[in-house]
Amino acid sequence: MILTTSRLEGFDCAKDPSGLCLLVERSDDRKQAIITAFDPLEERGAELARIALDPQVDSWVLALSPNGKRLAVIRSPGSPLEILSLKGELLQQIKIPEWSNSGPVKWAADGKGLFVPSTAHGEASLIYVNLRGEVHVLRRNREGDYSTGAPSPDGKHIAIVGTAQSRNFWMMEKF
Repeated sequence: MILTTSRLEGFDCAKDPSGLCLLVERSDDRKQAIITAFDPLEERGAELARIALDPQVDSWVLALSPNGKRLAVIRSPGSPLEILSLKGELLQQIKIPEWSNSGPVKWAADGKGLFVPSTAHGEASLIYVNLRGEVHVLRRNREGDYSTGAPSPDGKHIAIVGTAQSRNFWMMEKF
């Protein structure tokens, strides 16, 4: 066993050569997310940051950038996307129209934007938000309540997961 926690909210790892992995825990009073470095083969490392949260909100997300230098945080539905330093300092805010969390936020492989799942008006969408604040809808899931995406390590592909009332099976070749 490497480490234990009873307050786990998530974890994330940057791409090599950074090697940084983060453990995200909620404080006992639920008012903060505690961001701690950890080595998956060793143990818990130093506390890096604390991020203020609304103790009544469970629908928040955090993602570590591929280079391990920035955090993307959305604190609650309707809140802006915040780009933070590893110390928790605000670097940038991006307004996402009608955002409601329906899954994990993932950085693009090049670190120039994020894939953000959202639900609004009875449909789920996967949107791409670049660091200039431009929002692009990549996929609308009109009958679903979930649509998220994960980029391939080389940034050339994206895996998309979604739910719907009717189901289809897609097969991709040479992926």
